[in-house]
Amino acid sequence: MLDNSSSLTEDAKKRVRKKHAGEVFSELGVLVLLFLPLETILQKNTYWLEVSAVAFLFGVGLVIGGIELRISAISEDRE
Repeated sequence: MLDNSSSLTEDAKKRVRKKHAGEVFSELGVLVLLFLPLETILQKNTYWLEVSAVAFLFGVGLVIGGIELRISAISEDRE
């Protein structure tokens, strides 16, 4: 019986970690989306435009990945 309750607490800890990771990924993605394109606008260089496009895609990927992690953790909580 103790093993079952300890596994439940481990599952709960994993869900909390997953939610936290999702929040961190989303926040990091927003920072990438805000600051790297801003630097590109200030530089006004074609090379930086390509870097900005890649940074934008990376930032969007982080935000979407963070949202997906949070949604999966919430759905596991409901099960």
